[in-house]
Amino acid sequence: MLIKRNIASLIDNADDLIKALNWETQKKEPVQMELFVELKGAEKQIYDALLNKDFVHISELSAKLKMPVHKLLSTLVDLEFRGILQALPGNRYTILKKV
Repeated sequence: MLIKRNIASLIDNADDLIKALNWETQKKEPVQMELFVELKGAEKQIYDALLNKDFVHISELSAKLKMPVHKLLSTLVDLEFRGILQALPGNRYTILKKV
């Protein structure tokens, strides 16, 4: 009865809900992945320090590179977001993607 009076509507999926509520959908453009990763400055130093090792602790990286931990952490997170490094338990890092 409610559907007949146009008070309620039958919704089978998310698209039906969007249409029923008159929501505007934004079309997302595809994001181009990096094919050739370029590392510069601190990123290159960190990558080279991790190369050919299973993992390296952050304090070892800081001492080896003579880099403050706050700067090191920001660069490590950036490399992790780009899929180059992986954070392991115990503040250790390893290489995921060879460049």
